[in-house]
Amino acid sequence: MAATPATPATPATPATQETGPDKVPSSRWHAIWGPTRSVLTTLGLTALLMAGMAVLMARGPSTAPAPLFTAKTVTGADVHLAAAPNRPVVLYFWATWCSACTLTSPTVSNYAARHPEVEVIGVAVDDSAAVAAYLKSTPRSFTTVIDDGTIAKTYGISAYPTTFAIGKNGRVSWSRQGVLMPGELDLRAGE
Repeated sequence: MAATPATPATPATPATQETGPDKVPSSRWHAIWGPTRSVLTTLGLTALLMAGMAVLMARGPSTAPAPLFTAKTVTGADVHLAAAPNRPVVLYFWATWCSACTLTSPTVSNYAARHPEVEVIGVAVDDSAAVAAYLKSTPRSFTTVIDDGTIAKTYGISAYPTTFAIGKNGRVSWSRQGVLMPGELDLRAGE
C-alpha cells in the first residue's frame, strides 16, 4: 500500500493568529485600538462623573428665605442682609487658605464689576487680620465681611467656596458648592 502524503496544515494569518493564555488577537488594529479604547472609555467615564458631580453640587431653585445676618468688613463697617433687599444678592463664602477659592474669586469679582445692580457680598470665614492682608494683595470689586463661622453654619456651608444667589424677594434661588464656571453667575444670579 502506498503512503499518501499528508496535507499540510494551513498556517494562520497574522490577523487571526492568537497568542498568549488569553488568546488576544495580535493584529496591528488591535494593538492600536485596544489601548486607545481604554483611554477613551476612561475619559468618557470621567467626563460623566464630573458632569454628575456638577449637577449634584448645584442646588436648584428654593423657596427658603435667605438667613439674615449683620457682619463687619475688615474696616469695621456693618453690612446687613435684609429680609427683602429689593435687588438680587450673591453671597460668596470663601477663605484665605482655600485653593479653590483662588480660582472662583476672580469670577465673582468680575461679575460684581459688570453687574452693579446685584449686591455681591463675600463672606470670609477667617480671622480679620488674615483677610485684611489677603485683600491688600488681591483686591476685590465686592464687599467682604468677616465671619467667625456663625454665618457659614447658618447657611449650612460644608465646603469652600460656596456661592448663593438670592432673589429680590429675599429667597435663595440657587447655590453652588465648588469652583464656579465662567459665566455661571450670569446665568444664575440677578433674577
